[in-house]
Formats: sequence, structure tokens, C-alpha cells
Amino acid sequence: MEVSLGQRLARFVALVGMLFVIVMAVLVSDRLSQDALALTLGLACGVAAMAPTVLLAVLLWRRAERSAAQNVAPATPATPYATPPVIVLAPPALPAANNGEAYRYAGPPSPWTTTAPGERKFVVMGED
Repeated sequence: MEVSLGQRLARFVALVGMLFVIVMAVLVSDRLSQDALALTLGLACGVAAMAPTVLLAVLLWRRAERSAAQNVAPATPATPYATPPVIVLAPPALPAANNGEAYRYAGPPSPWTTTAPGERKFVVMGED
């Protein structure tokens, strides 16, 4: 069984390419520090670990697209849909006590303040 010239040429190019990659990896690894090599190796391992997941996601996505293209429903005339009723719920009304003055200052006074909210008291530091 003879191998065609194109197949032999493809094998030769692949062999030369692999040899080039190996030689370049050796040359670059000799010149890099240990930290840079560890970073590069970690990056390569991370990409290698991620590749099967990405491949699986792409295959599932293409399968879903293919099945969606096959299951296209025939076009039906658009029928108008009834608009659902809009229900607005208003909050309960607040009781008006003393003509609304109960809401000017609601709640017990704060333990941090000694004056009513309308009054302000200033103390100038350094004076008696």
C-alpha cells in the first residue's frame, strides 16, 4: 500500500512543526525565571482543563440550534390577544391627626439629641 505524495508531505510538515515547537519551548524555558515558568505552566493547565467544557458547551449549543431549526412551526395568522385587566392597588390612607402635625415629628425622641427637630443649638468650642 503506497502513501501518496500529499500524505507524505503533510507528515513531514507536521514533524517539522512539532520539532520547531519543541526547540522553541526549550529555548524559551532556559531564558525564563522559575516564577515565569510556573505562571506559564499554570496558564497552560488552566486552558487545558477548560477546553473540554467549552467544547461540550459548543456541541450542545449547535445541537440545540439544529433541533430548533428542524422544529420550526408553520406560520399561523396572528390572533389578537385580549389585554389583561390592569389592577391598581392604592396604599391605605394615613390617619390625619392634628391636621397632619403628627407626621412632622413621628416617634420618640432619639437618645442622641436633646432638642426638638425644629431647633438647633450650636456650641462654639474654646469659649465658656
